[in-house]
Amino acid sequence: AMLNLDMVGRLRDNDLTVYGTGTSPGFDEQVERLNRQTGFSLFKVASGYGPSDHQSFYEQKIPVLFFFTGLHADYHRPSDTPDKINFSGMARITDLTSSLAQELATAAAPPAYATTDRDVKIRQQARAYLGVALREGAAEDGQAAIPDSVFVTAITPDSPAEAAGVRVGDRLLRLDDVEVRQVAEVIEMVGLREADVPLRLKLERAGEQLELTAILKNRPGE
Repeated sequence: AMLNLDMVGRLRDNDLTVYGTGTSPGFDEQVERLNRQTGFSLFKVASGYGPSDHQSFYEQKIPVLFFFTGLHADYHRPSDTPDKINFSGMARITDLTSSLAQELATAAAPPAYATTDRDVKIRQQARAYLGVALREGAAEDGQAAIPDSVFVTAITPDSPAEAAGVRVGDRLLRLDDVEVRQVAEVIEMVGLREADVPLRLKLERAGEQLELTAILKNRPGE
């Protein structure tokens, strides 16, 4: 297998994109399982293709995983300065990928190759943000997992989510009129929005349902 880390220095809102989760039958489950220790909001893309070093390996029938924190406005510009690097985020990504590399290196057999779709787009880093970290299945380790569920595990201070009254442990049920089943759906919906646009949130908290409205903001510094 080949692990590719390309542009992983700008972690925002805990969103980590992983391409190639469909390039071997066990990759999706393996990444999800190891992420329980690091707690990223994962946006997973099955394809092994894309404009980075992993594609040439995948074309030789080698399974790949590409970790990425998103394109940004400073890409290939002098304004891409060290003060904008999220060092703690990079350390957490290193924890996840090193655990993955160790498992792959010590497995009884190499991961099997699987074909995927060539049609893939590299995600831009969204400007509007909600300010939550999310997790699928349960709010905390040890809790019984609920299928097709997304829970809030952390809230960014002074974020739209905090201003709206979202709390850690809330289960997201709907964004506007769209049912929420996966973290990737939340990331995608928020990423398509502009700042200053209201977003209706339907939540479950302590067994009761409630509705809140968050006014999305531009990401700090943009």
